[in-house]
Amino acid sequence: ADLGLLPRDAVEQLCEAYDFLRRVEHRLQYFDDQQTHTLPQHDEARARLAVAMGCADWPGFMAALDVHRANVSRHFDFILGDAV
Repeated sequence: ADLGLLPRDAVEQLCEAYDFLRRVEHRLQYFDDQQTHTLPQHDEARARLAVAMGCADWPGFMAALDVHRANVSRHFDFILGDAV
């Protein structure tokens, strides 16, 4: 943003996504005490992750995750274009 290579809102969205995704990763690894990047499949684990991420429930967590994923994809597509 300081160099003007990306609009400030894009930088903010990418930073927010990075923070959110890293917190998800840390919680997943903490819960399972192993290196994992896989979202839980069982309702109890899903509820625990949602609450740990400050969401009321699994659908709320997934909605937040989907927003961050969409933002990252949109900005990466803009930045990299046909290179990916």
